[in-house]
Amino acid sequence: MLCVDEKSQIQVLDHSQPALPRRPGQIERRSHDYVRHGTLSLFAALGAATGKIIRRCFKRHRAHEFLKFLREIEANVPRDLDIHTVMDNYATHKTSAIRNFFLKRPPLAQPFRSDGGVVAQPGRALLRQPDRKADPAR
Repeated sequence: MLCVDEKSQIQVLDHSQPALPRRPGQIERRSHDYVRHGTLSLFAALGAATGKIIRRCFKRHRAHEFLKFLREIEANVPRDLDIHTVMDNYATHKTSAIRNFFLKRPPLAQPFRSDGGVVAQPGRALLRQPDRKADPAR
């Protein structure tokens, strides 16, 4: 089972200096000047049993990009496994292109969509976690 969620409008910033070292009880500090390089959308799927993460960034946040992400999931999961996705009711997930994708692939079970988004919370929590590999100061 994969918990799927997305985070749109992530600002891509290039700071002039690295983050200042942190100390206990102190939040991260950065320089005030930066260059803005637009925004990105992050799509991520968290394997509920394994903890494996499949992720991909796109410049836009449409059904077209979500379909590419579903193909990425399909390529990264062994063919002998059935894939069950849990996602929220975001409009991107309900287009005809996405419905057709699931209908044409029996190993990919029809997704469960939670109206309250409660079931997708593990994926949403994953998107809010800082990437510790990218910033060793954390």
